[in-house]
Amino acid sequence: MSWQTVSLEELCSFENGDRGKNYPGKSSHVEFGVPFVSAGDLAGGRINDSGLSFISDDHYNRLSNGKFQKGDFLFCLRGTLGKSAYVDREIHGAIASSLIIIRPGEELHPNYFRAYLNSDQCVRQIDLFRNGAAQPNLSAASLKKFEIPLPSLDEQKRIAAILDQADALRRMRQRAIDRLNTLGQAIFYEMFGDPMDDPKQHLNWRAEPLDESVHFIDYRGKTPPKTEAGIPLITAKNVKMGFIRRDPQEYIDASAYDTWMNRGFPKKGDILFTTEAPLGNVAELNTDEKLVVGQRLLTLQPAQAKIDPIYLMYFLMSQGFRRLMFENSTGSTVVGIKSKLLKKIPIAYPEIDDQVRFRDRVKQVGRLQNFAEDSVANTDALFSSLQQRAFRGEL
Repeated sequence: MSWQTVSLEELCSFENGDRGKNYPGKSSHVEFGVPFVSAGDLAGGRINDSGLSFISDDHYNRLSNGKFQKGDFLFCLRGTLGKSAYVDREIHGAIASSLIIIRPGEELHPNYFRAYLNSDQCVRQIDLFRNGAAQPNLSAASLKKFEIPLPSLDEQKRIAAILDQADALRRMRQRAIDRLNTLGQAIFYEMFGDPMDDPKQHLNWRAEPLDESVHFIDYRGKTPPKTEAGIPLITAKNVKMGFIRRDPQEYIDASAYDTWMNRGFPKKGDILFTTEAPLGNVAELNTDEKLVVGQRLLTLQPAQAKIDPIYLMYFLMSQGFRRLMFENSTGSTVVGIKSKLLKKIPIAYPEIDDQVRFRDRVKQVGRLQNFAEDSVANTDALFSSLQQRAFRGEL
């Protein structure tokens, strides 16, 4: 089936935020008022009310543009390019300078357009027009040139409904993984309580600064030269809470590996720790594959006669440790922790036999998690294929 391909400029109107003298700086924010939405407030395709900033009605009325309403789409032009939200409720507000308002016309069904903004086709358009490296950005003029296949409104509704059903299945499987991810922590608390917040329960345990029982490999401050293929690079973007996700995939040249990795080599069983953006994500490196560890990550290698790596990972997830971690953190916009401060936070641990028993129970859960992760990866691949077929008119 052949559909007309149309530029967004022909189907939508666009509105930037007010970037003049009336732009709402932090000093103009108020406790309650009109929502002032930035890129960080977009989550899951919607505006996340948690943590919103506000401006007064008077300030809102002084803005010359950048005012959104129900039916609009908010689209990120800087940083996380393509991040978007659909305003699906009765609300009005203003946008920060990193966003743009897209207002679809009558020929474009909102659900179809929402599916397009989350599709691989839109990602390819972003890659085609993006500018910058350290701070990727798009111009409004470039966004207007994005092309979208345009079937009839009835066909748009049908396609959107199919993609919504497929996406609901994908999200359901991800929620199952999220529930599995909490099981390990539940087993930890069942066996050990909270080592840092329940000291009376752990009188026979040892407690010492992390660096007395854990070796730190620190490549922060170094930016490896990236290539299209080669040795996989793991960055803070890949490390989630309790697992490593390979997307986005980045690489360094194989010939540069030995020279680059002159501070130490990560190995299977090591624990990766994100020091900022986000702070405190931890995951076990559970592969023998040769890897490069990038910025904002520490590689933690426990003395295994004293501390089991899986015990270490869950200890680093415990509420007592995280309280101490945040007490020693710095920064307001980007919260992080210095390696020298992290090393001095104490770790409390029982006999190694107890840790091993914990590890064996968690590994059983891990096998279920691996199966579920494979299932989600397959579902993601099928969904991506379905999206491509949808926008080629093959559904």
